[in-house]
Parts: sequence; structure tokens; C-alpha cells
Amino acid sequence: MNTTNDMQNTFYGKIEENGHLTIEQGVTEIGDYAFRGREELTKVYIPDSVKKIGHYAFEYCSKLKEITIPDSVKEIGNFVFAGCTSLINFTVDNNNPSYCSVDGVLLNKSKTKIICYPGGREGEYIIPDSVTEIGDYAFEDCPGLNEITIPGGVTKIEDRAFEHCTKLKNINVDKDNPKYCSVDGILFDKDKTTIVCYPGGREGEYTIPDSVTKIDGWAFISCKGLTKVTIPCSVTEIRDYAFVFCNELQNLIVDKNNPKYYSIDGVVFNKDENTIHFSDDGILLCEKETTIVCYPGGRNGEYTIPDGVTKIGLGSFFGCIGLTGITIPDSVTEIRDYAFEFCARVTGVNIPDSVKRIGMGAFENCVGLTRVTISESVTEIGDIAFRNCIRLTAINVPDSVKVIGKNVFDGCKGPIKL
Repeated sequence: MNTTNDMQNTFYGKIEENGHLTIEQGVTEIGDYAFRGREELTKVYIPDSVKKIGHYAFEYCSKLKEITIPDSVKEIGNFVFAGCTSLINFTVDNNNPSYCSVDGVLLNKSKTKIICYPGGREGEYIIPDSVTEIGDYAFEDCPGLNEITIPGGVTKIEDRAFEHCTKLKNINVDKDNPKYCSVDGILFDKDKTTIVCYPGGREGEYTIPDSVTKIDGWAFISCKGLTKVTIPCSVTEIRDYAFVFCNELQNLIVDKNNPKYYSIDGVVFNKDENTIHFSDDGILLCEKETTIVCYPGGRNGEYTIPDGVTKIGLGSFFGCIGLTGITIPDSVTEIRDYAFEFCARVTGVNIPDSVKRIGMGAFENCVGLTRVTISESVTEIGDIAFRNCIRLTAINVPDSVKVIGKNVFDGCKGPIKL
């Protein structure tokens, strides 16, 4: 039986033996995921009837080298060319009202926003002076990019702009830029109080400067060679997903005088000054509630969350691919959104009697998960909580659960007993 993607591809057109694809005239939209993972694809001819290219349409087409976008295309989704690590060149029809290419890089028509940098290019890239914005995921999966120069006009860098740039060593910023600056090749805001992006190709340890008060969301994403980060007492805000996919990160060390965070055995927690304090001999005393903020993604094996933790924070174990088991204490009342997403080696989870809510995407893409025990204290399971847990063959949802979100068990083999 054909899969959905096989049927879509048959409708769009046949991939020839040389890897070329000519999409049929009359097609108006290339749907989400349409050619995702088709490694045989090397070149695509899109007709001028196509108006939209959907999300993930060519994701992980690792041999795709070039693509021509006609004047009819007015919308290109997210992650369309992510993982296209052979892609060298975008060509856009001169009459396209929404997009253009400059030296083979995809930009908006006015040349003020970078949409996508070809993932197969190597070496340095100097962003054109006309650019004021670097879009979401603009440089995602560019493993050969080792240096980038940002001009003075760029005043907006969107989320995950440099994700999976695993050889990127330096991010340089023009000294006249009013919004950003670089210090030793690391991207900060202008006054050096926010660390925006740490280059993914660097290895070893890093001590955050004392001027920093905020670690931006996704700031250290995909820093696969980073082993240790020291966080000063000045940092009072660590945004969501700051350290995801740091596959060698073993320790996050927080200055003991930090008013907002602390670390135990290299794991970062959030503290409340009114309920948590240090004794004279340096022992942490937890009197009321606390949240686990970030677990180092480079650790292997099992982990037992300390007693006293009441919340497992948003994305706190996201992408911890070496984690094989997790013990959740009875003090935990909430597992927040995406807490354990992409923890691919965790095989079993017991949700204790104290937990009331399992957040959206909490165990999404935990592809090794085979067993989940949900206690009768749980009243809510968020959207896509167990989506793509492809080895989860049986789960009982107790009567206490009154709210079950959308697509909670999509991709699970079941049976699901409600």
C-alpha cells in the first residue's frame, strides 16, 4: 500500500533515475512533508502554477543541490529546506513578487530579510548591507558554515537562526550595529547584557561574562562540543531551550550567590528566595517549591530528580539523547510542555501520584519509550504529549483524566485504553 507521501509524490510528478523531479503543471501547492526525506532527489523543477510550498516539503533531501522558484510562489513554509546539506543555490524568477535570490541565497523581495541560506555551502558568509532581519531557521543545518558577518543594519534575529551550524566558530557584528555586538566571536545584544547566540562549532568550556543578565532562548542550541558552562550571579533569566542539543555538555555551574538559580551536581534549578537558601556550610536547603530548569544534554544513564522539586520545567530535558531513565519524586505536581521531548533512549516512565498535569509535547519523539504508568492523580494530558512514541505499545489512561488534548498518541502503536 502506498503511504500518503508516496501518493502525494505520484500526483506531483515522478522522480527520474537521475534524481530530477518535474512537478506537473497545474499543481498549485506543494503540501507539508511532500518530499521529506527523499534522499534520491537532486533537482526540482517547479511550474509557474505553484503558489505555496508547505512546511517541511523538502526537509532532509540531503542530495538536493539546486532549486528554481517561479514567479507564482508567494508563500514558503518553515523548515522547507532544513537538512538539505548539499543545496548550493536558490534561483528565483525575477518577476516573483515575494522572494528573490542574491548570490544564490533566498531573501524576501526587498532584500531586507534572509529566508534561507543554502545548507551545502562552506566557509564564510558576509550578509548584504541591505538586510535588516535574519529569519527563523535562516541558517539551520549549514554544517559547512564556519564564520558569518552581520552588517550594521540588522536589528532583528529570529529564533533558531543558526541551529545545527556545527562548524560555526565566529559571529562577527559591524561595530556600528545599534542592536547587536560580538565579543570574541560570540553574539550579544548591544549592551552585552544578553547572550544571543554562542557559535555551535566551538568546543570545551565557557564562562559567561559578569555583564550578562539574560541567556536568550536557544542561545547555545546545537553546541555539540561544549562541555561545561559557568553561569555568573548576574544572570537572572534563562530563557526556554537555552541549552538544547548540547550533546557533550556535562555540567552547568551556577555561582552560589546567584539570586534566581542554583545548581546541584551540574543541573540547573530555579529558586525562590523566600523558600530556598544556603546554610553556612554551603548545603542547599529547599523548604517549599522549586523547578528544574535545565539538565545537561551530554550526560548518559539514569537520573533521579531530587525530592522537593515541584515542577519539571519547559523543555528542561529536551534533546537529552543519552538519558536512559528518569525517576520522578512524589513532590512533582506538574510536567511542563516539551519537558522530555527527544529523550530517545528513555524506555519507561512512572508518573507519581503527585502529578496533576502532563504538558503539551512532554514526551513527544521519545522513540524508545515502551512503558508509561499514569497515576490517578493526573487530570490533564496536553496536546501531542506522547506523539511519535513509536514503540509505546500499551498505555492505560485513568478515569481521573478529564482533559485529553489533540493528537496525544499520534504515531503510537497502541492499544490506548481510555
